[in-house]
Amino acid sequence: MCACPAQVAGAMQQLRQLYDYQTRCLLDPHNDPKVHRLIADGVLSAHQVLEATLVEVIELEHWDPNTLDMPEGLRQRQMNEASDEK
Repeated sequence: MCACPAQVAGAMQQLRQLYDYQTRCLLDPHNDPKVHRLIADGVLSAHQVLEATLVEVIELEHWDPNTLDMPEGLRQRQMNEASDEK
């Protein structure tokens, strides 16, 4: 099974961490707030793009958007590939 959706989700987590870091930088009076606000805004934009992408991937692959249950076809493919690796 393709790990690309999980990589997108991982990138989103990293962006959240970067955003949190930028908000802490904004609290430091020694930092230029324009720099950290610009970075934080860019991170928010990137996160929105990746979130929309992930939603579309979930739709394309027919995952249940509420439970994130894997569709049967992908589940079977994953089982077959796991068996082939042994």
